[in-house]
Amino acid sequence: MIGFETELSDLRKASGLVGNAGDAAETARAGVGKLGVDVSNGMPGAPWLDPFGLAGSGTAFGGTLGMPEVAKAYEAHRAKVEDALAKLAATTQQTSEALKKVAELYETSDANAQSAIRRAAGEVL
Repeated sequence: MIGFETELSDLRKASGLVGNAGDAAETARAGVGKLGVDVSNGMPGAPWLDPFGLAGSGTAFGGTLGMPEVAKAYEAHRAKVEDALAKLAATTQQTSEALKKVAELYETSDANAQSAIRRAAGEVL
């Protein structure tokens, strides 16, 4: 390319690779989304119905020794990870599109510069 220190093929390849990374982040986000746990105890607001905790907590962590709080902490952390992966996927896809657009702009600019050179050369001859 005239006046640029990059190859269009490098920009297009980078766009594709970054796009693939965005797809991987979205796949990871979807996977994390499937790992959620139900943090309800099945009887919100009525602990007197099960004073000995025999009904269980309704979570994968069980209902004893503070495990409902562990389940809530796990779920809060899992939700934050899912949100971060969603943001990563979105910004990575945006970056991929930006790289593709830069390659298109460089290509247009290069074509315009070559055309101007040909026109100038024609005027000199």
